[in-house]
Order: sequence, then structure tokens, then C-alpha cells
Amino acid sequence: MKKILSKTLQLSVILTLLVTMIGPAVSLADSTSVKDELKEYKITEAFVTETLEKNKEGLWEKVGYNKVNSTTETIRNGNQVQTILYMIEDHYDLDGNFLKSTIKHEEFINDLSTGKALEKKNKIELDKPSTQLIENLSMDQPIITLSANQEDSLSKYLSQQVSQLQEVDYKETEGYTQEHLDNLVKMAKEVMAQLEEDNHLTAANGAYDNYYNTNNFNGNFTVQALSYAPQRYLQVTGNSIGNRKNADGLTQFQRNIDNYKEYIIRHMMAETYAEVGSWWQLLTLMITFAAGFSGPPGWVMFVSQSVAAFDIFRNMTSFSYATQARLSYSRTAAQYLDNATEMLVWTGKHFDLNNVKVTSVLGY
Repeated sequence: MKKILSKTLQLSVILTLLVTMIGPAVSLADSTSVKDELKEYKITEAFVTETLEKNKEGLWEKVGYNKVNSTTETIRNGNQVQTILYMIEDHYDLDGNFLKSTIKHEEFINDLSTGKALEKKNKIELDKPSTQLIENLSMDQPIITLSANQEDSLSKYLSQQVSQLQEVDYKETEGYTQEHLDNLVKMAKEVMAQLEEDNHLTAANGAYDNYYNTNNFNGNFTVQALSYAPQRYLQVTGNSIGNRKNADGLTQFQRNIDNYKEYIIRHMMAETYAEVGSWWQLLTLMITFAAGFSGPPGWVMFVSQSVAAFDIFRNMTSFSYATQARLSYSRTAAQYLDNATEMLVWTGKHFDLNNVKVTSVLGY
């Protein structure tokens, strides 16, 4: 186990250096492809997801739901990878009241030989629901299974809706290299091999070493969540009987871990796909998976800000696993875990420091 961890930690340092060495982005016109084959990947989806926003305490709070239609297309031609996203989101509050509809068109063109990229983003807001094929706002069955005809029809509909947008220019941005992706894939394979030997998926109440254990008879509890250091976890032990602050903090922590586990186990299907474990382990290593982004908080920002996250997600998991819905759910899982982490980083805000013990432990 230590051998695997030492290798992955070394690779994490290499990845960080690789990204920081990427220079300012320029036009991709001068890049030279070393491969001539053209590879295309396209997926059209309809799904529901939760909407979370930061509250005044700095924690993510559920404020509503989104109905989502999306088509994600990746085209690789030699060293150039283009990711195209067409998306419609109908926004609703917690009571199911319609708020607005957003139509998005985003593209990211990356040169794998140089790590230089171009991107463009465009969107409009409408005052009427615009998604199709989604009847209910429910996380019980959030992903709609589409037939081939429905996929084709929805893809054409998305193209028509996006055609309403005015054309915008590409802007230079930082990308990633083939070497960076190769290292991600290598690390993911090492992690999955280790996961086959050690089962760290589920705790009594949690997943991947983020958990809580409570004794309802004597009030003793243990809570644990990933810190902001590679593979280091914060653990808090204490007692909640007769201590309102500890009791309230424990309840809030439990709620965040329960939601995090719901997304990891149920919506990302971690018990079926080992790729979820490899993705999560790479996040715990705090590697720089894209310029300026690392760890669960970085993943939340990366998925929210760049369509390039889809291509990175596919390389951290697999081409067969990655979908826009699962990418969205990975962000929500990271948001709920970020809440748990924040609660332990700022222990005194949520627990009684006179009645708890805080320690740092090594995770898997």
C-alpha cells in the first residue's frame, strides 16, 4: 500500500509541475499533429440535478433543482481535441416553482502537444421552460433513459435552440498536454488496482474514509473528512449528550456526509464502477488535474467553469463511464464533502472545542 501511495504522490508532484510549466495560450493554427486518425464521441442526455449555492456561513446549501438536456461531443484529430457542449437548463426552486431557462453553447479546443487552448462560452436566458422529456423534478430517478430515436430528436432540438445564440469569438486559455493525460490514466490504473485489494468504498455511515460513527446510548461520536492536504483527513471525536453545539454540529455533519454518500453510491454508481474510486483517489491526492484546480473544491470550480472538465473526467474514469450527468453529480458530491471538510477545518464554529478532540490521520 505504501509503495502505491509513494508512486502516486510522486506523480502528483510531476503533474503539478507539468501544468505550471505550460506557457501563455496562443493560436492553435501552428500546432503539428503526430496522428492522422479522427475520433468522435457524442452523447445526448436528459437528467435532473440539485442546485447548490454558498450560504453566509460559507457552506453549500441546496436551493433548487435543474432539469437538464445536453449534448456533449468530443472530436480528436491528431493532437487537437475539441469538446462541444449544447445544454439547456430549466431552473426551479425547492418548491418546484419555475425560475428561468438557460441555453448554453461552450467549446474548448486543446492542443495536446503544447497544452495551449482556445475556448468560447455563450448563453441566453428565457422566461419559459425549454427542456424536453423530463416530467418530474425528482432525484429518485434523475436520469432519463433515452431511446436511439429520442437521442437523435433531442440532439437536433438542442442544435436548433443553440442557433438562437449570437456567435462569439474564441479566447486563449490554458489547456493540458498528452503527457498530463497519460499520467492521469496511469495514476487511475494504479489506484484501481489497489482498490481491488482494499475495500474503502463504504464505512458504516459514509464513503471513501469520509464518515461519521455515533453511539446513541452514551453520546460518543467520531466524524472524519478529507482535509486540504494530500490524503490527510481531519478526525473529530467528542460527546453530544447535554451539549447543544456538539449535537447541532453532528447533525449538520451527518446530513452532509449522507448527501455525499448518496451521490457517490447511488448517482455515480460507485458500487458498480471502480472508476469512481480512481476519480476520488486522484482528488484526495490534491493533484493539479487542470491549471489552477486541485482537490474537491477545485473540482467544483473546474466543472462549473469549463467544458474541458468533461474530457479530463473521461481520462480520470473511462470513456464508457463518463457522461454529463455523472460529471454534474461528481460536482455535487464534492460540494457536500467540501461542507464536511469546512466544518472540521473550522471546528470551533460547529463543535464545542472544550468537549472534542481534533486529530489528523492518513487516509487510504
